[in-house]
Amino acid sequence: MINIILEAGINHFGKVSEAKKVIDYFIKSNFKELTFLISENEQNEFFKKKFKFSSLLPDRFYKSALEKVKKSKKKLGIGIYGPQGVLIAKKFNFDFYKLLSIGIKNKNVLNYLSKCNKKVLISTGGASVADISKALSSFKKKNKLTILHTPMVYDPSKLYLKKIKYLKKKFKTNVGYSNHHDCKDSILAVLSYNIDDLLIYIKPSRIRGRVYPDNKHALYIDELDDFLIRIYNVLKMHDLNLKPVVSDINNDKIKF
Repeated sequence: MINIILEAGINHFGKVSEAKKVIDYFIKSNFKELTFLISENEQNEFFKKKFKFSSLLPDRFYKSALEKVKKSKKKLGIGIYGPQGVLIAKKFNFDFYKLLSIGIKNKNVLNYLSKCNKKVLISTGGASVADISKALSSFKKKNKLTILHTPMVYDPSKLYLKKIKYLKKKFKTNVGYSNHHDCKDSILAVLSYNIDDLLIYIKPSRIRGRVYPDNKHALYIDELDDFLIRIYNVLKMHDLNLKPVVSDINNDKIKF
């Protein structure tokens, strides 16, 4: 069964009000897992120059968000790749983690994640098989790991979706897909590869002229219900299902 994880990343422009829109939608929705991203100082400086905002949210937001998500019996994760991410991760009891591909060789981050005893999604990006293998060797137990095929390209011929089957066979662990393609149909195309986790980037507000850091490959939150129905229909064509099991479609909304 395919588990869908919403990925807000830093599509909040450093604004607590925007991040809260994502949390509020998530709690009311049928989705069960959501992740944000902790950027490092150098990346934050880049966003300040390019997008004119700080990508870091205050600690009070994560404290409040975790409390709300816990009450709703859902899960909130965080994406990290360096020391600043680890520092914030240690402050809060996040439910799961995503390791960005840029940090796949970071021994300190891998050491932290291997000891946290939580679900860990390892984004591969352009990492070599040797890099992936070495990162996995940091974990004694593999049952809570998912390797994410993460092609960061807009050329459909370079998505290399067949690599998903190779990763499953090579590493014998869960394999997922994190979409970075501007054509959302790539999300539908990957469903036939029997992935375990599917990460979908989202963005909160339709503000004229706003360009999000993950703009082209992200869906607005008000598009998600309709897109979930498209996912459901494609899965049925392949005799697959969502997790938890989709039982019915009622008034154009999927019930879990």
